[in-house]
Amino acid sequence: MEVTRENTRIKIEIENYKGEKVKVNYPGFMYNILAMLYNDVKYKLDASIIITGDVGSGKTNIGIGIGGLWEMFFNRYHKLENIHFSAEDVVKFTDREETETHVCHFDESIQGGSGRDVISKQGNMLKITLITKRRKRHLYIFVVDNIMELSRKIIERSSFLIHAYYKKSNARIIRGSARFIPNNDMRKIYDSLKSKWISNIQQYPKYKYSEKVSFSNYNDIWFSEEEYDKKKIKDTSLLLEKENKDPRLEQRDKAIMGMLAKGMKQQEIANIIGLSRSTISDIKVKYA
Repeated sequence: MEVTRENTRIKIEIENYKGEKVKVNYPGFMYNILAMLYNDVKYKLDASIIITGDVGSGKTNIGIGIGGLWEMFFNRYHKLENIHFSAEDVVKFTDREETETHVCHFDESIQGGSGRDVISKQGNMLKITLITKRRKRHLYIFVVDNIMELSRKIIERSSFLIHAYYKKSNARIIRGSARFIPNNDMRKIYDSLKSKWISNIQQYPKYKYSEKVSFSNYNDIWFSEEEYDKKKIKDTSLLLEKENKDPRLEQRDKAIMGMLAKGMKQQEIANIIGLSRSTISDIKVKYA
């Protein structure tokens, strides 16, 4: 790959899925981090990054961009099959010998990761996979709304938290802004959220953040947005079909509706149960 440096940015010229030459723009800070993690994987370890942010903050876009850059480090092309929407698919992907060293991008964990909700079977499967398959040498990217959707074991094993957010300017929304948070501070944030010292990551003292960067748009480079959306709809539909048959989910949802009926706020319930606020909102709409 052809790499050029412009101030704090890195530009890489590649061929997109349409066969056109394009320049992919990255923060130099991100490039340096992946170069460091590349050495870990090279010496038979694994690596992982967590990306959080509100709906529409651009966290999926950041994940795709990081996955694309990672594959370039190995002179490979980023593929849609590197992106997964269930813990089950992550396990299947890591079981395949030919996926060694590839990026494993787990996007929007609607299963609640391996947090405290009742879907602990799949969550534990994800946690065990991360711990027992280190010799498979992957870069794991966990994209979730809130770090409370992941177990502390996954938090401890991740190198960085990237928190995405958007800005409003002149009646338009600007996406792609993010803050890099090192592992030590990420664990403090997790414990603070768990103890309810803070209610969201944005409330965490700003001086704790290590680096503030902006990302470009990485859609329609390695695969089209339409392909991505089709895969997400298909995979999540299959997952929801399985989950709707699980009596434990019905019990959980009824308990959530009971808490809402007592006047509890969605964010309070999300913190207690270990789901994202958007998932609580979806459950409320479903029963309404």
